[in-house]
Amino acid sequence: MQRTVSILLLWALLALLACLPAAPALAATYSSHYAICGAWASGVGEPFDALVSNLGVTWIRTGFDWDQIETADDYYDPYGVWLQDQMFSTMTGMGINVFHNFTYTPTWLRPPGSLNSTPPSNPAKYAEYITWAVNRWKNQCHHWGFWNEPNIAPFWTGDYNWYIQNLLIPGLDAVKAADPTAKTVVGELSTSGDDVGKLRTMLRAIVAAGRKDKVDFICHHSYDGGDNYPGRIADIDNLRNMIVAEGFGDRELWITETSIESDYQGETYQANYLIGMMQGMDARPWWTKTFWWQLHEGEGGHFGLVRYPDWSLKPAYTQYQAYIAEHADNADIVSNTIPATMVANRQYYVSVAVRNSGTVTWNDPNQWKLGAVNDSDPFAGGRQQLDPGESVPPDAVKTFRFWMTAPATTGTYTTDWQMVREGVHWFGHPLVKQVVVNNGPDTTAPAAPADFTATRGDHSNVLTWTNPSDADYTGLMIRYKTTGYPTSRTDGTLLIDKSGLPGLADSQMHTGLTNEVTYYYSAFAHDPVPNYSAGVNASATPTDLTPPGPVTNFTATSALQQVNLSWQNPSSSAFHN
Repeated sequence: MQRTVSILLLWALLALLACLPAAPALAATYSSHYAICGAWASGVGEPFDALVSNLGVTWIRTGFDWDQIETADDYYDPYGVWLQDQMFSTMTGMGINVFHNFTYTPTWLRPPGSLNSTPPSNPAKYAEYITWAVNRWKNQCHHWGFWNEPNIAPFWTGDYNWYIQNLLIPGLDAVKAADPTAKTVVGELSTSGDDVGKLRTMLRAIVAAGRKDKVDFICHHSYDGGDNYPGRIADIDNLRNMIVAEGFGDRELWITETSIESDYQGETYQANYLIGMMQGMDARPWWTKTFWWQLHEGEGGHFGLVRYPDWSLKPAYTQYQAYIAEHADNADIVSNTIPATMVANRQYYVSVAVRNSGTVTWNDPNQWKLGAVNDSDPFAGGRQQLDPGESVPPDAVKTFRFWMTAPATTGTYTTDWQMVREGVHWFGHPLVKQVVVNNGPDTTAPAAPADFTATRGDHSNVLTWTNPSDADYTGLMIRYKTTGYPTSRTDGTLLIDKSGLPGLADSQMHTGLTNEVTYYYSAFAHDPVPNYSAGVNASATPTDLTPPGPVTNFTATSALQQVNLSWQNPSSSAFHN
């Protein structure tokens, strides 16, 4: 949208900006949960940028309208490209991340008079455009989507399966080829159509095409469920159950559109819907982002957070702003190694990885901690601290490592953990896990060590590895031979049985060896029982790596048609010639 204003209106808009509530300073963060949809434009007096910044969101979703950029084959409209350049520069300069969609067919790829939702006559041009765009903006944008609501008209008027095979799957390939670090967001289906069934079709087609590993996030447009947030959240839960059933349960879910018209039951109802929706989604660890549709409403619909045409704030804007500020501390549980089964009275060294998904840096071990919910846990103490001097900025992951001890009494116990800011509040997604404690016997061995390697030295070899992450891992046995790899934990000669902690890198030097003889090593991880893992192998041949000293008395003497060279060989026994 581009708009011109009179001088009087410009002054009015500037006055409006001065009255906007201030928001906390933002740090660019991949993980922040709160976002907005908006069509960025460059025009005199438009307060769009200030409204976005003051709202406190750290994400914006905008459409990458293919038909407005590539206006002829391999010709990119200079003004359209300039607008996109300005948008990226402005948003990233404000600490706001951009999620962009590649959508809508240019006129030169569809019949005269047809809609831009018509399938392109040459679908290969879609992937070509994506390649060009990602290469141009990959330093400013890392998250890309593929069409808007392809399950309903008027946004897609072609065959849905044709879209998957000819646009979506080639689009995934194009993004990853142009920028292997980029993230793809698939779905963008509306509940106004068959969202669950058609998303299932999409996910199965992606798996059948061998592209599952190219899908990073799944997204959804939520407008169904009785025009109230409990109904819409229940609809999202149903969608999530299908995603899990199709084998994509490890993918985070983004709600890339949701809203309700203020015309429906008034602006207060709209604001209450927004807060209820955010609270409901905040309680679901597989959800990580919601993009409200939209910032500035047009002449109809009235979905926006600010009114048309005067840009005045609706209650939904101010309440969303306050909610975001209240959640400046936020966290997501990324992973954990707490076992599902423990043996009574046994100790386990576990890890819980937590991503800072807020806008505040955790930098004080006396403030930000991982805490046992209700300050009580059957396996461990109530608080796990940051390391002294450690700083965890937004989007960084902190791995807390600590000991757990299984209770003496068998049974099923609940262990639950959540981030806490001492004296302020508990925040973020909690980790809740059921653990069965029994009397054994424990017959499960830890995994084998990873990256087991041997590097030659002079009369020595250096062995390196990474301990398995199993919480009951206690040590590594390494045995060796010079005639081949040890075939079991009793074969060959014991080098070391070294205790260690799960998941950490370790090393061992083997000295006093004979050069030019190959030494074969096998490593076996074990727990306290001990149960031993399968062996992993590495070999190295020590050799003399020390060069002899330099020659001395090196001279050159001229003679008839020749030069005579003379020198004194070094006295080192390693010198050969």
